[in-house]
Amino acid sequence: MLTRTRTAMTIGVLVTALVALGAGFTKERVTPAEWATGVCTAVGDWQQTAQSGSAALKASLSTGNPSLRDVRRELAAYLDDMSHATAKAVKGIKAAGVPSTAKGAKISDGMADLFVSIRDSMAKLHRQAQNISVKDRLKARKQIRALETKVDSEFEEFGTGFDKLKRYDTKRTLDKAFDASPACQAVSG
Repeated sequence: MLTRTRTAMTIGVLVTALVALGAGFTKERVTPAEWATGVCTAVGDWQQTAQSGSAALKASLSTGNPSLRDVRRELAAYLDDMSHATAKAVKGIKAAGVPSTAKGAKISDGMADLFVSIRDSMAKLHRQAQNISVKDRLKARKQIRALETKVDSEFEEFGTGFDKLKRYDTKRTLDKAFDASPACQAVSG
């Protein structure tokens, strides 16, 4: 009897863990409108963090004459915040489910993958920013320009990836859902 109870409890714990992790189970199918709103809400929060963080970074670095140590600290903090905000966006995008369209799973997974890529890049850039020289202004300037170039490249790749995802929406069902969603209008507006 004890063995059956233990086995049942073990199976129960494993099933609960798998359900919580979503391992091996299909994601919830939702209407295109629900998916668009969920994605845009996640992206909107991420965009707000990016914009407010960027403004705060510019403000803190444009007052007085910041030291290289200040620049490194502020830039690294911003990139760390963006890494965390992007991780949160990934969770929101995944929580939005799968749009009930012909290629909904491909689009949903692709969108999450784009943000995973940005999250990973932001984490890497954060580590690089922590290594900006605090002794050599010329070296620090080169390091900062290299970070800027990488950020530009990453967002260019994101745009290309996003455009590729659009080809799966052959009937423009999701495109129309994005256009109609107030959450999406707030992101693009």
